[in-house]
Amino acid sequence: MFFGSTAAMAGFGTDALAAHNIVLNVTSITFMIPYALGQAGTVRVGWALGAGRPHDARQAGLTAIGLALLWMLFGALVMWQAPVLLAGFYLDLDDLGNAAALAVAVTLFPIAAIFQFFDGLQVSALGALRGYKDTKVPMVIAFFGYWVIGIGGGVVMAYTFDVRGPGVWWGLAIGLLASGTLLLLRFQHISRRHLPIVV
Repeated sequence: MFFGSTAAMAGFGTDALAAHNIVLNVTSITFMIPYALGQAGTVRVGWALGAGRPHDARQAGLTAIGLALLWMLFGALVMWQAPVLLAGFYLDLDDLGNAAALAVAVTLFPIAAIFQFFDGLQVSALGALRGYKDTKVPMVIAFFGYWVIGIGGGVVMAYTFDVRGPGVWWGLAIGLLASGTLLLLRFQHISRRHLPIVV
């Protein structure tokens, strides 16, 4: 998905491409925590199920998802409030030659703040579902969310509606919103199905 978004951004010139890679790098750093939580969720959910404790398995999955969302909310607030500061780690802000790339990065960071919240949701939910050995349906959800809605929608917004770089990122955000929401619903369904029936 990110290779596709980078290819889409290349059509808008080097400044847009530089800004895209700056924002993508920052979101990749913040993504590592939810990714790790998703991996931990896989292990803890699987362990609890193997121990015959479906309530604990569900709780482990919800905990991983909740912690991932909490972390991504913090990251989103930083991106929303301090885009120039973040871009300054990559660009010399005193160099006027970087002004165009900085301007694009500042417009992308608020979208990335929304994008990464749902990125945290989808990766942690995927991890929890793997603990239930549920992989086929999540794979289909991820494919359509990432490529059809995310990249497809982003390219349409960027080029057909001339939204340019922000259109690519809005596509990613909407794709991850769709994936994250569907994966969370899938987790709720699968985890409840494993609970004992109370008569």
